[in-house]
This record gives sequence, C-alpha cells and structure tokens, in this order.
Amino acid sequence: MNQPRIQNRPIQISGNLICGVIIAFFVISVTRTQSYMTHFSDQSNESSCHVGTYIENVCRKYLPNTNENVPNTHEDVPNTNEDVPDAHEDASTQRIDFNKSIEMKYFKRNRNARSVTCSNLFRGDMSEITKAKFIMKTVKPVRMNLEVLIGLRDRRKCAAFINQRGYIVDSLTEEEQDFPVAFGMLVHKEIELVERLLRAIYRPQNFYCIHIDAKIDRKARAALEGVVGCFPNVFLASRSIRVAWGSFQVLEAELVCMRDMWQHQGWKYFINLAGQEFPLRTNYELVRILQAMDGANFVQSSLRGAKPSRWKNAPPIPLGLRKVTGALHIVVNRGFVDYALHNQTAIALFNWCRYTKIPDEIFFNTLNHNPQLGIPGSYTGDPDDGFMKPHISRFKIWRGMPFSCDRFIRRVCILGMNQLPVLVRRPEFFANKFSLEHDPYAYDCMEELLYNRTRHQYLHDRSVNTCYYSSLWQYKYRVPGH
Repeated sequence: MNQPRIQNRPIQISGNLICGVIIAFFVISVTRTQSYMTHFSDQSNESSCHVGTYIENVCRKYLPNTNENVPNTHEDVPNTNEDVPDAHEDASTQRIDFNKSIEMKYFKRNRNARSVTCSNLFRGDMSEITKAKFIMKTVKPVRMNLEVLIGLRDRRKCAAFINQRGYIVDSLTEEEQDFPVAFGMLVHKEIELVERLLRAIYRPQNFYCIHIDAKIDRKARAALEGVVGCFPNVFLASRSIRVAWGSFQVLEAELVCMRDMWQHQGWKYFINLAGQEFPLRTNYELVRILQAMDGANFVQSSLRGAKPSRWKNAPPIPLGLRKVTGALHIVVNRGFVDYALHNQTAIALFNWCRYTKIPDEIFFNTLNHNPQLGIPGSYTGDPDDGFMKPHISRFKIWRGMPFSCDRFIRRVCILGMNQLPVLVRRPEFFANKFSLEHDPYAYDCMEELLYNRTRHQYLHDRSVNTCYYSSLWQYKYRVPGH
C-alpha cells in the first residue's frame, strides 16, 4: 500500500496561504446557519466531497507535514454535521421504514431541557447564557439520588427505572442491529454522569464494560452495581484496579475491560471512554461511519511529541519498534483488540511499558503505527501526518487552543455552555469532558441534542454523510482486515 507522505516537501509561505484560503472558502461555501439540527444543504454533499479531495491534494502539495505535539488542536478540521445525507444517497426519495410502536415508545415528541432554551445556547445567545448562569447561582440543581440506583439491586425495580429514565432498549435499525459496538468505560467519580452517559449510548445489541476505580466509595460502587444489573449486556470489569493518572494502572485497567469484552462475540469495534464524556454522534451515525471505515483504526499518534524521557529507564523496546505516543482514546476494530491481547509482540510491548512514564499514551499508539506487524486497520503512513489524520475519536479543548474556556483541569477544558456552539459542529465521536458541578445545563443540552437527532433520523432521515471520514488518511492508508 502506498505511503501517504510526500518526501522532502519544502515549507513555503505561499503554500500555507493558498491552502488556508481554499479551506476558508470551502467552509464558508458549505456552511449553513439553520437550526442546531442541520447545517448543510443536501445539494452541497457531492460537491463538498470533491472539494474536500481537492483541499487534501493542495495541502499535500504546498504544506509541510505538520502534526502538533500532543495535545493536537485540529482546528483546521472542516465542520461537518450529522444530518448531512450521504453523497451517494438521495434523501428526498429514501424510504424510511419504522415501527409505529417504537415511535410511540420512544419518540412521541422532541425532548427539551428544563429551565433553558438549548437552541439559543447552541447559537451562542448571550442573553440565554446569562439567564442560565443566573439560574445556576440562585436555584439549587436537582441531582440524582444514588439511593434510587442502589435500590435497583432489587431487580423488580429495573423495568420501571428503564422506562422512567428513557433508555432505548430496541436496536431501532437493521444497520445498528447488525453492527454491535463494544464500549469500555473507566469510572472514578460523578456516578450520575456515568449513568447518563450509559443511557445516551445504550443499545441492546452493544456491549458495555465498566471498570470502577478501587478508590471509589462503597455507596457509589453499590449505585453502579444496581444500574449494571438491570441490563444483560452491561457488566462490571472482572478486576477493580486502583488507578492513578500517568501510572501503569491506567493501561492495566483498559486491558481488563478489553479482556472481559473479548469473551463476547459479534462486536465489530471497541471504543474506550471515561465517565465524564458525551457522544457527538448518534449510535446510528457511529455505525454508518464505522461501516464506511472498513476496519480503519482511530488512534492518535506523534513522533515529534514523543519525549525520550518517558522511556529513559526502560530496556530496549521489543523488535526495535518505532516508539509512538498519543492520546489514550481509541476506536479500534476487533482484530486490533485480538492482537493487543494475544500476540506475543503485543504482550512483550505491554510488559515493556511497565518501565515507561504514562504508558497508556504509548501502548496502543505504538501498536497502531508499526504497520510491519500487520495489525488489522493500523496506519501505514507517517505518525506525524496531521492535517488529514485528525484525532477523530475525541474532541478536547486543551489550554492554548483557540477556544474560550472558563475552567481547566490538568490543562483540559471542563466543557460548558460557552462551548456548545463549537460542540454542535464538531466531527469527532465524543467530547471530553463535562462536570455537573461546573455546568449542568451544558450536559442537559447535549442530551437534548442527541435525543432529538436520534428521533429525527429514525422518523425522517436515515442518510448520513460519511464523505469527510472516508477522506481521512486513517482510512486511505490502513493495513487491510478487521
């Protein structure tokens, strides 16, 4: 398979200017400021695919290979939206088949958050933001009572809980039914957020492993045990590890859920999550995108950002592998998980990572960017390919990125109402991270958005534009296989 890099590309100021002007023209041309449900017209889809390819070719010709050191900003990723019809589909004539009983069960009406108008917040309306902040200061928020979740250990209460909380316990579409996804979730705080995240991503055909940090208090653990017991496809990790940031235990906890998940047959992709995240794509969109990716993995990578100090006390790396670092967040196919768990090279690399610093940002990234290993879906190009190899699995705002933020923890923005106009237009799969203590309305509005998009897709428009994703180099330059 051909390498995507063009060797010895000169840095030219004129090239940067040309590429920047074309990108700006592209974004301005296709963006539509309509409701927060849709942003592109149907007619722009096929032309946007062609323009996107043209942009890639121009930028490869005129720009040097650039990939910012981790964290990567990716501010040059074009805005995409979930409701754009696929370039190869005619949304106006596509036949929508849906079950009337499912409509009445889940989708009788749109969902609206209490106390605020989310559509205004997604538009960045300052009067709405001011009103919401005033309510947060003057009205005590209604929080979930963990005793209710603990009470679910009496399984007779599960049916009422699932119904009252609005879990979707039907597959909804054949595409989703035939394409199960496995999720591993590391949890250490904010149990209410964990339950709400599970509700947002839950489908009966998927699988969910929740690793509870050994440090968590008994009441929180009992609450999660109550929720998990209500669903046949949700389970707690077989081991509970005491996790500390930057330690080997982070990687170890990830592998526990992977091993547990391997026992379940049929799922196509594995996605790891933290409890303070929220999806930017509906389950239907996620499935359609992953189907189009045909086994490609999404794992962030950097060579220039790899600091030798991270492994200065480690022995030589097995097989002389290229050392690659990047974010922990991954979206990988089943074949990648098989290799990571069972291949002797991966096991040797895992043990080597014990002697490194922040090994969770080394293990998966190194595996995915040594294509000579033949791991399905791994990347055959340069790990520092940045413009057309964005970190699509997760959107974070790091300190120093060109986005406003009221609060940072470990240089990561705690997302709030001011970030909603950005989140509604991002192409990534999930956003990190939220806190109900910081801004409950941001999470409320993201839930409203996801539900209403799911409803709209089920009842009205099943078309999904996968053109942007299939133009990414993770797809174009991958090792074949699943």
